[in-house]
Amino acid sequence: MTPATATAPKQPKTNAATTARPGAFAGNLLRVDLTRRTCRAEPWGPERMRAELGGVGLGAMILYRETAAKGGKRNVAWDHPDNRLVLGTGPLAGLPVWGTGGLTVCTIGPGTNGPTSTQANGFFGTNLKYCGYDAIIIQGQSKDWVYLYINDDVVELRDAKTLVGLDTWETQNALYQETGLVGHQLSVYSIGPAGENLVRFAAIQGDFGHVASKNGCGAVMGKKRLKAVAIVKGTKALHAADPHGVMQAADDMAHDLRTDASARSLYEYGTLPGVVNLSKMGALPIKNYTTNLTSNVAGADMSAWEAPQLREHFDHRGHQCNACGMHHCHMSVIRQGPQKGAIVDEPEYEGWSGCGWAIGSADRDGVAWLNTECDRACVDVNEWGWLCGWVMECQEKGYITREQLGFELKWGDIKGAHRQAGRREARWSRQGLCDLHREGSDPARPRPPRAVGRDAGHLHLVHRDDGDGQPRASDGDRAARAGQSLRRRAGRQVRRRAARAAELRRFPRDLHLHVADPAREHLPRPLGGDGLDLHGRGGAPLRAAHRCHQPGDRAPLRPHRRHGISVDPLRFDSGRRSREGPGDPRAMGKDARHLVRRGRFRP
Repeated sequence: MTPATATAPKQPKTNAATTARPGAFAGNLLRVDLTRRTCRAEPWGPERMRAELGGVGLGAMILYRETAAKGGKRNVAWDHPDNRLVLGTGPLAGLPVWGTGGLTVCTIGPGTNGPTSTQANGFFGTNLKYCGYDAIIIQGQSKDWVYLYINDDVVELRDAKTLVGLDTWETQNALYQETGLVGHQLSVYSIGPAGENLVRFAAIQGDFGHVASKNGCGAVMGKKRLKAVAIVKGTKALHAADPHGVMQAADDMAHDLRTDASARSLYEYGTLPGVVNLSKMGALPIKNYTTNLTSNVAGADMSAWEAPQLREHFDHRGHQCNACGMHHCHMSVIRQGPQKGAIVDEPEYEGWSGCGWAIGSADRDGVAWLNTECDRACVDVNEWGWLCGWVMECQEKGYITREQLGFELKWGDIKGAHRQAGRREARWSRQGLCDLHREGSDPARPRPPRAVGRDAGHLHLVHRDDGDGQPRASDGDRAARAGQSLRRRAGRQVRRRAARAAELRRFPRDLHLHVADPAREHLPRPLGGDGLDLHGRGGAPLRAAHRCHQPGDRAPLRPHRRHGISVDPLRFDSGRRSREGPGDPRAMGKDARHLVRRGRFRP
């Protein structure tokens, strides 16, 4: 074990008028270097506290300053030792204000290989502040598996070899037994088998059911060989600048949540009403987005999915976050079925969706159990639902065979979905088709199994999310299909240049695709905006959309006067019906003109 070094660089001198520390800040950052196996406290000043507000503000600035690659033109890769894993708190953590005791994780994530932030609730932030730290900055990579133990001024890197292979709940119970502390006296955030095997959508889970899930932050923790962070509820007091004002503001917010009609359902049920509300809007992601009709799911009775019925279906144990009176984040007990008596964490909307409707299941007991299994293996339930639903759709259409997967996986098969996850088996390692499972839904797109064939583009595999839990529309699909139509019309030279369009698939939704004219030297390149600027031969060109969003160092886009491509000959290959809700029933391939509005493709 490695004790922390208490010394730190002296703070620069500042004017007396600006030296007052904002209320409720602990005043120190804990920097942990896993390569050198050192821990040290770093004081930070009032100016930074005000400028880099909250865990996101502090984490973003640390990533900006400390993760630039050589030359400063990009950040280091997510698996580089110089990547930082920042576990931060907000200024209200540790105070009696609802919803402020959690943590923010900032890092370079493997999903995008770019900066990301994600949040989780629980007791992490409160315990860390009571130990005297506002955030933990983790750098380097350990040679052996370790976990970080914090108890006031005692900070140690302890051997974690006995914890490797355990899921997150087993890890927390093992640390309870090792430290002799239980419940809220010890907050543990750890990774499961998914993070240990660097699954690109692995998460960080803590305090039995609170998950920081976006952009593979658990894989970053696994790459650093940091199994867990265990924080004892410290003894150092926090001082608010205006204690009476804080209490009054907290009471006002709590009163509004309890009594305001627009917020009362959130107070009583959390995000449980989202299932029924989104189903009424036609936005529930059913069977991997192939339908929005609940009647297409066996056994679906939406009256049983109303928030009160969902809550009453289970026995409950209290498990709210620190200083929070919201009625969610419960621990539940399954009353019936194969998993009778199992303790599960009550799913939020994303859990009901990702582990239920996305894979075609309306079994409430099974979905709650599978959601907890995903939390214990520690994967993002959104990505997991998209990936599992994609595999189910592939098997239904014959693109993935039973021999390739190893078993038959049908819609609504909870046990099969759990088998695919293989928390107890070695399925999170790189073996065959499981390599796709490990990489997540987006990397699965360009390299499906060989049996998929040329029709794989018709599968409803969605892009990874932007960090807000919502799937991103596939600009790559639209670009590829438009490129196919252009290549058939523009000749060999355009065909060679249009092939470069595939390089644009991983750009975000703000994208232009420029297919070069044979007589010009221009090549496909990202141009900004959020439309598609298609230039080929003949007819009036499609005008670029949102020119006001062009990069500052590039001239605004203008339509070419010649060698454009008209809207009329533009066709999409797909013959399937649109899956954007219960609207226009026309097949997309019959007429593409309705897809264009003001010179850009409709989203």
